[in-house]
Amino acid sequence: MSATNQKLRHEFNKIWDNLINNLCIGKKFMLDLIEQASIAYDQREEWVSKLQFLRTKAHNDLIAHIQEMRVLQRKRDNDEKLQDFFATKGQKRIMRDLEAKEMKKRELNKDNMEKRLERYLQILISIKEFTGEERVQAIAKNFLNQEEENFAMFKYINHLNKEMEQLSDNLGTLHQKIDEQKTLHEMRRVQQEAKLNDLLDQFNEAKTTANSKVDELRKVDQKLKTIMVGIGNLFKMFKCKNDPLMKLLGTNETINNCNVILYLEILEKNIQEALVSVYYKEKHLCNFIIPSGGEEETEDRSDDHHGIEDRSSDSTNRENSYY
Repeated sequence: MSATNQKLRHEFNKIWDNLINNLCIGKKFMLDLIEQASIAYDQREEWVSKLQFLRTKAHNDLIAHIQEMRVLQRKRDNDEKLQDFFATKGQKRIMRDLEAKEMKKRELNKDNMEKRLERYLQILISIKEFTGEERVQAIAKNFLNQEEENFAMFKYINHLNKEMEQLSDNLGTLHQKIDEQKTLHEMRRVQQEAKLNDLLDQFNEAKTTANSKVDELRKVDQKLKTIMVGIGNLFKMFKCKNDPLMKLLGTNETINNCNVILYLEILEKNIQEALVSVYYKEKHLCNFIIPSGGEEETEDRSDDHHGIEDRSSDSTNRENSYY
């Protein structure tokens, strides 16, 4: 029973260690996933802030670019109109009645042109003050460079947007995997708890059985001790000699599980001898009191005598064979 309990305990410890190892591995895997998700989320926040800054900067640059393009487009339109106007004015007029009207229109256009020229000059002065450059060619070159830089920035922003979308998709996939791992971990936890409860029930049942068997063993040991004490009392009562046993057992006269058979054989032999002695004494007493007895009684006593002698010879043979 002790070996069985030790084996069950060894199996229980082995299963318990496997469960603990699997739980540690699952926790480590979950911590790695959470750490990766946290890093990805922190990077996402950083890229979102950078993207927002670049969007704001690109929007401002785009507004400034549109304004400059509008100014230049208006200037080009005005130049074309001026060119058409001067080309028209350079032609020779045939209709005399329209000269006065054309003169007024010319003066009006002249005033408009002067106003436009003044406005353009003011715009040009503002541009020079803003750019800090006096040469128009340098301003145009800077504008083209700025336009190329804005276009490159626009392409860079598109690339960042694409990377952000990919990171968002990866983050969603990681969240999905984390949810799946949480579900799997919960299922494993429930299964492990159920299995652990079953093992605990089996352990408690085995423990109860072992306790009952231990109690039974104690009762049996107590009975055996009582029997051995009784055998010792009978051994002393019949004044049996244990000299042959002392040759085998030495100085140990205590009756135990190992030598009880030897004591029983000696006790049985002495009891049979006592019975034979009692029988002969009883027979002698009967012959003395009743000289002439019946044949039937004599035959019965003879049969009893032969039975006692047979039992005595069997006991002697067993003792001799043991020695």
